Amino acid sequence: MQISVHDLLIDPAPAGDINEGPDDSFGDPALGTEIHEAIQGQLRADIPGYRAEVSFHKSIEVNTASIAISGRVDGIHPDGSIDEIKTTFRPARLIRNLEMNPEHPYWLQLACYRWMSGTLCETPDRILVVDARSMESETIESLHWTPESFESWAIKRIEAILEREKDRRAFVKRQKKMASQIRFPFQDIRDGQLGFMEEIRNTCVAKGRLLGQAPTGIGKSLGSLFPALQVALAAGAKVAFLTPKNSQFAVAEKAVQQIASGSKANLRSITLGAKSKLCLNVEVNCTAEACPYAKGHYDKVRQNDLLKKLSRRAVLTVDSLRATGKKHEVCPHALSLQLLPRRDVLIGDYNHAFSPDANLRAKMSGADLVAPRPVVLIDEAHNVADRARDHWSGALAIADAEGTKWERALKRILAGTSKGPPSQKKLEALRQKIMDAILDQKETGPTDLELFFTISSFVGLLDAARRSDHFFLRNPDPGRWEIHCLDASEFTAKKFDDFESVVAFSATLKPLEFYRNEIGLNRDHDHAIEWPSPFDVSHQKTIVIPQVSTLWRNRSQNYEKIAGAVLRIAALKSGHYVAFFPSFSFLNSVASILHEKASGVEILTQTAGQPAQVTESILSRMRDPRPGVTTLLLAVQGGTFAEGIDLPGDQLIGAFIVGPGLPAVSPIREKMREYFDSKYGCGFDYAYTYPAMAKSVQSAGRVIRTADDRGIVVFMDSRFLEPGSQSAMPSQWIDQIHEARHGESLTDHINSFWS
Repeated sequence: MQISVHDLLIDPAPAGDINEGPDDSFGDPALGTEIHEAIQGQLRADIPGYRAEVSFHKSIEVNTASIAISGRVDGIHPDGSIDEIKTTFRPARLIRNLEMNPEHPYWLQLACYRWMSGTLCETPDRILVVDARSMESETIESLHWTPESFESWAIKRIEAILEREKDRRAFVKRQKKMASQIRFPFQDIRDGQLGFMEEIRNTCVAKGRLLGQAPTGIGKSLGSLFPALQVALAAGAKVAFLTPKNSQFAVAEKAVQQIASGSKANLRSITLGAKSKLCLNVEVNCTAEACPYAKGHYDKVRQNDLLKKLSRRAVLTVDSLRATGKKHEVCPHALSLQLLPRRDVLIGDYNHAFSPDANLRAKMSGADLVAPRPVVLIDEAHNVADRARDHWSGALAIADAEGTKWERALKRILAGTSKGPPSQKKLEALRQKIMDAILDQKETGPTDLELFFTISSFVGLLDAARRSDHFFLRNPDPGRWEIHCLDASEFTAKKFDDFESVVAFSATLKPLEFYRNEIGLNRDHDHAIEWPSPFDVSHQKTIVIPQVSTLWRNRSQNYEKIAGAVLRIAALKSGHYVAFFPSFSFLNSVASILHEKASGVEILTQTAGQPAQVTESILSRMRDPRPGVTTLLLAVQGGTFAEGIDLPGDQLIGAFIVGPGLPAVSPIREKMREYFDSKYGCGFDYAYTYPAMAKSVQSAGRVIRTADDRGIVVFMDSRFLEPGSQSAMPSQWIDQIHEARHGESLTDHINSFWS
């Protein structure tokens, strides 16, 4: 078994408290390396025979296991004494910690190298503590460890590592056995689902990447999890099922349960919620001083044998983990991370894979030294690009420091920057002062910690923007700076490199080339596919009314026309309809006319910022169709009723898509247009047309949800006939579209469809 010095020093079974937040470690690897090299260069110049970055290797037998340890020491003097260089912004604090703690990881690291060298040296080994700001250093000599005492410590640690590895191998053995046991839970496979599963299985076997438009009814959750699990389990790997919304977790949880019960397999899943959603404390402050659930967390988990008890549960949900945390006064989020390495399936939000600091592979492996790459399934993948852009965007304003003693300092940095972005160096210095005050507990509170992280995030974005043209910096108001990511595909592509295989799917992924570029699945051997709908295409009547114009300059002249068309078409068959508008203002303008003219039609209206109970009340009414009653719901594209809502059968028989919901023109959108025009030559489509059509297609997709559904979809605007818009529609719609002609009555066409 091969391990590194770093592996040896990491405790596979931590004890005590959770303590997260700023510390005295050095967080800039590039600058840290630069300082290391400068110090090593000076030592080589001053001391003839001084060697830097020397590799050490040692083998040891522990409980019949052969362990090969490797590491690299910062420097060795001619007499054989060893240097370890540690860079920090807080040298006094680090020195104090080293003096108080003989088992500080830095002392253990130094002792490990002395033990690995196999020699003794009269000159003590030493740690050079370097001040990152002044480059001044202070030397502390090692007096705590002998090679013999460290070997005793190392053997105990290796025994713990071997126990962990034994547990991991048993888990992998169980997975491989289960791979041949799992069965698809239903005898009858849906039309199209077999081809869907075969394509995913082949992608996973080939360790490839697949982007696919998977229409409603194909059974995406179950149909993707089953083949992915077959391949992953056989390889001793895990599956991550990622969604953009917490509300979609239950669908994946149900699919795992169906596979497990259908196979009588001990399949284990865990749903990892966001830390803020799992937190039981009054605020998210993961220190023993601020949170009773962080205090003694690891000890309480061990004392209550929670890892073993919870391992028996097939499905661990956010609610069940919160309940366990409350009962035993432990942190649900930290407990989730401890449990994750022994679960077959992770269900979670995109954040776990695509936030800048996310390391999904490491998170799923935990303290295991062997970390197989996971198979990753991405549901509703049309959301990935915007979510990734949000992760790589941020803002910093004087208001962020309001009420703190740092407000004036931040104001000086931000207020005088009209000619260019704020100084990264000055922001880093302010961040350091805040960190010093927090660590020294000098009249600081939660707002200071929040400000520390806000500045840290903004500094990271400033650094990224300095090295890339993917960002747009703007100063919309005095004392406020914003960094907007225009294209996050470079960052998501790097995340994909750490996954064994990737399958990204949605019912709205056209044009495929656009989403390949947006998401970062555009390598030469990445594959993209549109699966055919499993439903009879004749069950949906698709109409475009080009005589309606929803262009901003023409809207007021078309309100009456839109309301009239909606009422005439809905009058041909009683039932439930929904009209989707580009915005609430547009909706309200047409709503006033509909209320005036819609005699005998029940009108329900979505409002901006609508409370959840009102939404649920509207859905309850839509799920209760009544014979001879026509109900019309007015809603917005991209809103609550346009995505993730199922109204099968008579609950919804028609949808009106009132114009493409183009994003509002803004400085940010215009920069996106310029950027994508330069990169792909189709900036308007990338910035406006395709995002709008994603909302329109999602809205229209509410009508046909099962094989038995029948309904009409009416697109109102000539722009839906343009090539850019039609390239975003499912192929089966394009083949069936009926374009309304001038002077033509649609009554016969629609009556013929309903009959």
